[in-house]
Order: sequence, then structure tokens, then C-alpha cells
Amino acid sequence: MKAKWIIKIPEGAILRVKKGQTLSEGEVVLEWQRRKVEWWDMERMFLNKPKQLADFNQKWFNKKVERNQVLLKTGGFLGKKLLCPATGVCAGVDEFYNLKIETETEEKAVKSPVAAVVAELDKDKVVLEFTVAEFKGIGLVEGKVWGWLADKGEIKEGRVVMVEKLDKVAAIKASVLGVEGIVTKEAEKVDWEEIGLPVLVIKEKDWQKLEKYKGKRVLLNSKLGRILVMLK
Repeated sequence: MKAKWIIKIPEGAILRVKKGQTLSEGEVVLEWQRRKVEWWDMERMFLNKPKQLADFNQKWFNKKVERNQVLLKTGGFLGKKLLCPATGVCAGVDEFYNLKIETETEEKAVKSPVAAVVAELDKDKVVLEFTVAEFKGIGLVEGKVWGWLADKGEIKEGRVVMVEKLDKVAAIKASVLGVEGIVTKEAEKVDWEEIGLPVLVIKEKDWQKLEKYKGKRVLLNSKLGRILVMLK
């Protein structure tokens, strides 16, 4: 069967894919830059001084500034200096008298979680489509995670593990070791929400079929009560 994965497009993002394109796992779908803006209260400097505020913004808006640089100096015996509190790009003083400075620019990228085809592409989202085998069950703890279906006894980070009869001790161990989620045939009647891992209970016949896909990339969605195995 076919499954879809939707990636929302944030404002200002640059798309790196086209509709109909075949993607490999980990290939970049979109990139964007995110700026960190810090602010400081400057009411004491600009309250009831609209011209001084307008002149300041005209002079410094979108300009590079350095920490402790003098941005404003008032005259008179009791004159004051406004020293720049951080290095970055000045975003001016807003209507609430907050001095804003963009101190960092962080680059972000969203990658395809699996080998897929770009099925849809519009201004708001990218829809990836891929072929899967689906197994349904009952979710004990809700969650949606990607991982690799672990081989027997392989309990480690990034894996979705299969535990025939799940108890709390095994679940805690899996959580500590960085496991993404758990599939089981039977689970003790305890408060599983304390574990924080998605848990899916499936039937014996599906368990036997799922075991054949160990080592495959999977999407465990216990909220919807299913696990999808990626097929090429």
C-alpha cells in the first residue's frame, strides 16, 4: 500500500525538491534560516521622545552593531549614553520601547525520513509518498516515531524493538537505552504513560509477519494503532 508523509513549509524556506522527484533517505527537502532576536527595555531613554526614537531607528535599523558600542548620547550635564548590549544586527526600537538585536542566524534543514517520491507540492506543504506494509494493533501509549526495526536482542538508540511479553522493567530499560518505541504481543496491566515510549500491541499472526522485516525502516504510530514498514 501507499503511505504519505506531510512536511509543512515554514515562511522563507527554500525548496530543494520538485514534484515527481524521487528522493533517497536523508535527502534535503527544504532549508531556511532562523534568526534569534534578543530585546532590552529602553523606556528610560525614549519615553515621550518620538523624534529621538525616530532618529535612532533611521540611523541604526538593519545595521551591524558591536557590544558596548555607543548607539546614543544625550547632551547636557546629566547626559546619558546608550551602550549596545550585544553584537549583531540592530532591528530598531519598537512601539513598546524595546531595543531588538538579531544576535544569531541558525540554518535549518528538513530531510526526507525515507526513500520516497514527491507526490504533491504547493506553497504550504510537501507531500512524500512511499510504499509500505501495514500492521495494525492497539496503542497503549500514544506517539509517532521513526526508527529501525531491531534485530533480536538489539536494544539501543534509534530502534523500534519487539518484546513478546512486555513488563515495566523491560520498558524502562528500553527507554534508558534510547529506544524509539516498542511492539509487543502482550503487556502487563500497569501505568504505561510513565514510560513515555510509544507502545503497540499486535496479534500473533501479525507478529510473525513483522519479524521478517527486522532491520527495515519503520514508522510506529501508536495513536492510530499501526506500524508501517518501508518497502523499496
